[in-house]
Amino acid sequence: MKPFSLFGIVPPGLEKLAASELNQLGFPHGKIEHGGIAFAAHQTGLFRLNSYSRIFSRFIIRFAQFHADSFWELEKRCRILPWENFIQNQKLKFRVHCKKSKLMHSKAIAERMIKAIASRLQIPHLAAAEGEDDAQLIIVNVAHDFFQVSIDSSGAHLHKRGYRQKLGQAPIRENLAAALIFQIINISTV
Repeated sequence: MKPFSLFGIVPPGLEKLAASELNQLGFPHGKIEHGGIAFAAHQTGLFRLNSYSRIFSRFIIRFAQFHADSFWELEKRCRILPWENFIQNQKLKFRVHCKKSKLMHSKAIAERMIKAIASRLQIPHLAAAEGEDDAQLIIVNVAHDFFQVSIDSSGAHLHKRGYRQKLGQAPIRENLAAALIFQIINISTV
């Protein structure tokens, strides 16, 4: 099986530090982009990253890229994608961002994608979930009629990992605190 095309999301400004952590975790060939790192990894590597990363907020699988300037074309393109590799019979949550495209209505895009996914998976009652943490997040970025579809592999933000029994309020997210500590350690070793 070929590796997934991944994008590790970090708060802006922490990209170089995140690239260093990615290298330490055994993924040295990441490309720094605004807001994260693009790289490739197999499924076991993705599991390891979701378990051991300290700086990243989440990891998404860059699932598909295509052009569509009508809802008919959007449905057609979505129907041929191998959704069954990532989605079973579960709730879906969409985050759609549109910029300078003929298709600008984010809810309509999500509805048409759900219709196409349901058709592909032969699930008659597939529905979008609003605000549910356990729903599978699908991120859709549309710019100039070009769609980039990504599937979240992390679930909730990585600072909300499930091993804690009790959570209290904190003045800063855990991944930002880890980044500060890593930065201090890097400065002191120079």
